[in-house]
Amino acid sequence: MAQSADGLIIAARVSGPAPNFAKAAADMAAGDHVELWVALADEVALPEVGWGNQFGPVLLESADACAKNDDIADDANAVAECRTWYMEQQAYRRQFRKLFVRQWQLAPALAVETFARPAFAQMSPEAREKISALAPSAAAADLPTVRFAPVADGGYGFEVAVPWSALPPSPTLDLARLRLMLDVFSPGSDGKYGPFSSTAAERKYAEVATMTVLRLDPVRHWRLSDCGYPLTADDQWGEQTLPAYFFPLAGEVLRDIFVIENDVAGYQYTAGGYSPVITPTRLFSQRLTPDLVLCGPPFAVRRSSQTRFIDELTLSPGARVKAVNDGWLIAQGPFVGQANRFGSGACGACPTISLQVLFLPAANSSPLVVAFNDTWLIEDEDVKEAGGRNARVTLSDDLMTITAWEGEVPDDQPKALWTRIRKCYDGAKHLFADCAREENVKPPLDIPMPPEEPAP
Repeated sequence: MAQSADGLIIAARVSGPAPNFAKAAADMAAGDHVELWVALADEVALPEVGWGNQFGPVLLESADACAKNDDIADDANAVAECRTWYMEQQAYRRQFRKLFVRQWQLAPALAVETFARPAFAQMSPEAREKISALAPSAAAADLPTVRFAPVADGGYGFEVAVPWSALPPSPTLDLARLRLMLDVFSPGSDGKYGPFSSTAAERKYAEVATMTVLRLDPVRHWRLSDCGYPLTADDQWGEQTLPAYFFPLAGEVLRDIFVIENDVAGYQYTAGGYSPVITPTRLFSQRLTPDLVLCGPPFAVRRSSQTRFIDELTLSPGARVKAVNDGWLIAQGPFVGQANRFGSGACGACPTISLQVLFLPAANSSPLVVAFNDTWLIEDEDVKEAGGRNARVTLSDDLMTITAWEGEVPDDQPKALWTRIRKCYDGAKHLFADCAREENVKPPLDIPMPPEEPAP
């Protein structure tokens, strides 16, 4: 085995009679062919079976634990449904794990993935939608290619080129080892496979543990965005840091990763969803100068070869950046969001308007400053007839002036009364402060709701 810029190269020689290769994917069993198994993860760690809601995770150590769950223990039907759901997750998990392995059957002009793709196809449409990013690609560019050549004293030689993009998910940015199993099959009959030879010392069909561990020299290295993030991401509550995976590619810089966690939904108190699903993250970068790069969503700043990760802050791909004295202003918003990510709680599904402006100093030794940060809850979007809290917000093109119209409904009034507040940037303090305030102004009929935050 060797490697190139494009992927792995596996070469071998098979002794024996001249081959009679399979002519079509459906005829693999009846002809000579090669089977190649590859896994980059020794074991895919899954969370304990369960689901989640706005209050956190619900975990089940067994089907019997359904009867101990406070939310459903008094409902015999819900307990029975939970037990059934638990057993369904066991079957689903067996298929889920297969998506981290590849098996290709190879013959001249033929390359068919016969392990992960069937496993994905056997899942329900709802499950496939939840984990669509794990579907093995069938694109020709993401399949191995193989060359066969006759050998003078019988048998044949072959060389398989496996593109990096054909490989299953990797749990490490520094790929130093992988598991590989190579089988060569002679023709079979009656739909059954013929005799085979294998690189596995003790071959247990389709088990990663039987594959041979091979080392890569040099180690194949990838970098997670231009800022070099660690291969981790937060869970859906932002309380735990989870190990992440990615699909290898030919380039060195990655944008897309995912973590494995249980399905979460607001008000999901009974067993439901799939355990587990994947939560993807797409990273991006924005270059300010030849030596200065901003990265997100987890906020990071790379200056030359040094990266600084800024906890508790995120960077939007829709951020606007303007140079000011001694640094840059970074404006995120105004954007429309939702009051609660799970849509739970009083007005949890209500829209919000958020705006954050940061000051990034030119000097590396100076700290980042949160120049402005606020969120407005919208109880009633109707500006003219609003019967609940409302707001509209604008930010000037030079990022120096914020104008907010805030509507509040007094106890003795049927409609909102509006206040217009202007905040101006103080370049000395790198903060926004009130510079004008007007009470009982006309509703901002010509100011539309801002757009949603764009995806990376």
